[in-house]
Amino acid sequence: GRWTHRLLSSITRWLKKPPMALTFHLIEMLIGHGSYQSYLHKYNRADDSACVHCSDPDDSARHTIFCCPYWDAKRARMLLFLNGRPPTPEEVPDLLCGPAGIEEVAESTRKTFVRAHNEFCGMVDTIMSRKEEKERDRQRRV
Repeated sequence: GRWTHRLLSSITRWLKKPPMALTFHLIEMLIGHGSYQSYLHKYNRADDSACVHCSDPDDSARHTIFCCPYWDAKRARMLLFLNGRPPTPEEVPDLLCGPAGIEEVAESTRKTFVRAHNEFCGMVDTIMSRKEEKERDRQRRV
């Protein structure tokens, strides 16, 4: 949908990216489906769409991965790759596909991309794994 298009607006760039493994959680984040209250609420699996960690009214993939203060510590390692800033949705194409023209960039730039890419994918997996675990615990208590 719109979220996926926002993250990966160029199918050509996606198809030309270096080979990489796509994890379950990364795909969940890219398509906006998963353990997000807004998604669960849409299918009557949650009472409302508010984040259970910070009470933001719209717990979406964008909110969870990029905005929710509850997950700030999990985003901290990305600061090393983004000049001290947390990742944003606008940086996803570079983090997943590499810089434009990656085929012609210096080897050191490619290595930096691979490290940033692996860190981003690890961050998504960590946040989503923990979030799903917390959601299962919360549902058991209800």
